[in-house]
Amino acid sequence: MVPFTYKNVIEFHVYNFIPNLPEYIINNIVIKLKMLKPRNLSINSNRITFKGGFFRCVGRFNLIGSIDFGEISIACRDNRLIMSYKLKFLQLGYASLTIPIIFGLFIDQNNLLLEVFLLGMITIICFGINFIIAILRFHSFLKKAVIEVSGETEIR
Repeated sequence: MVPFTYKNVIEFHVYNFIPNLPEYIINNIVIKLKMLKPRNLSINSNRITFKGGFFRCVGRFNLIGSIDFGEISIACRDNRLIMSYKLKFLQLGYASLTIPIIFGLFIDQNNLLLEVFLLGMITIICFGINFIIAILRFHSFLKKAVIEVSGETEIR
């Protein structure tokens, strides 16, 4: 797995299956993603790809602000809707590595081992907190998009 990449699968059990349900869900997700102003958004049958990132004219709390690239796939099997997604966090990873290095240049090097440890912890905290928040928000975003269309709330 590439560093700074996250993959996950969400399964929904659909009781009242509609034949075009995946298309309706994809359309709903695309509408919601367009409101987030991605740099690039494409749809190929049951797959959506988008590009986000820091360097766009959007608010600070934009859902795809820390996500560089995303891919969402939807499949249906035996009254189950299976949604898999992959997110890449390259800019967030690079920023989390760069900021402590810049601070490290200005720190007095009397106790190098302690300073390297502290800078490593800052990197982990900087990346980890933003990574976890982005994953939780995106997962919730997808669940809400499916529930709005299907009305189903049983998720595995």
